Amino acid sequence: MSRGFCPATFLLDYYMELPLLINHLRMRKLITTIILLTVTQWIYACSCNTPTLLANIYQSDFIATAKILKATKDPNDQEYHNIEIELIDVYKGTQVTKLKIWSAELSSCAFFTPIGTTWLIFASYDKDKVLSFHYCGGSQQIDRQFNLKEYPGLDRKYKSEIELKLDVLKFFRDKKMIPIDKTQLKISWPTACMNDLKGFDGDSKDFMIYECIVNEDMSVTNISAVRNFKNNKLAKAFTACIPSNLKNNDNTKNAIPKKIKQYLVYYFYPNEKGNQSFISVFDL
Repeated sequence: MSRGFCPATFLLDYYMELPLLINHLRMRKLITTIILLTVTQWIYACSCNTPTLLANIYQSDFIATAKILKATKDPNDQEYHNIEIELIDVYKGTQVTKLKIWSAELSSCAFFTPIGTTWLIFASYDKDKVLSFHYCGGSQQIDRQFNLKEYPGLDRKYKSEIELKLDVLKFFRDKKMIPIDKTQLKISWPTACMNDLKGFDGDSKDFMIYECIVNEDMSVTNISAVRNFKNNKLAKAFTACIPSNLKNNDNTKNAIPKKIKQYLVYYFYPNEKGNQSFISVFDL
C-alpha cells in the first residue's frame, strides 16, 4: 500500500530541514559574495604592461636618478601630485627639478614617492607639455627596503636589477646613442639563438647592444655589435647567429618612408640554483 500525503508529516519534515535550508542559503550567499568580490578585485586590479628598458629609452622624454625632496597634491587635479627632486644623474632630457606624478590615489594604480627616497625615473610629456610619470611606466625606487626574514637575498637581487639598468643607461648616454626619434620598430626576437646558447660561463649579469638598419622594405640589415658580452665566445656565437634570425615583426607596416637605425639590447643571466645561464630581451 502506497503512502499518501500527510500534511503533518510534511510540515514536521519541513521545519526539521528549515535550519539546514537557511544555512545552505546563507552559505550560497556567502560564496556568491566572495566570488563577486574576487571578480571585482580582479577586474579593477591595476594591470600593467611595463615597458622594457629599451622601450623606455626610446619613449621617455626624461630619464634620471633623483631624490624626492617634496610631494604635494596638485590643487588643480586631484589625480596628480607635484614633486620636487634633487638630481643625481641624468640619462636623457634636460635637467629639471619639478615633475608631476599621476598618483591616482583612489584607484588600484595608486602611486607614491615618499619624501627622502631615491628613484630611477622614466617621465614623458603629455599633450599639455607636462612632464610626469606613473605606476606602470617602469620607474623604480632604488633604495627600496625588503623584509629579509621573509625574503632572504631579495635586496641583493633587486640591487643587481637596478645596477644592470643603470649600466645600460650610462652606456647609451656616454656613447651618445640615445635615440632622438621615438620610433621603435618591432624586431623579432632571435629565439633560436637564445635557446641554443644556454649554459655559458659568467658570474654576473651582462648585456650586449647591437645596432641595425631597417630599410624601406622593412628588411633588417647592417647588424653590428656596439657593446659585446664579456664572454667573448658567447659574444661571437650570438653575433654569428642573429643575422639570419632577425626580421621586422611589425604587422602594421609593409614599408617605411626611409631607412632607420634601430638598437637592440640582449641580457645575459648567469646560472643560479642549478638553472642554466640564459640570454633574454628582458631586463630582469
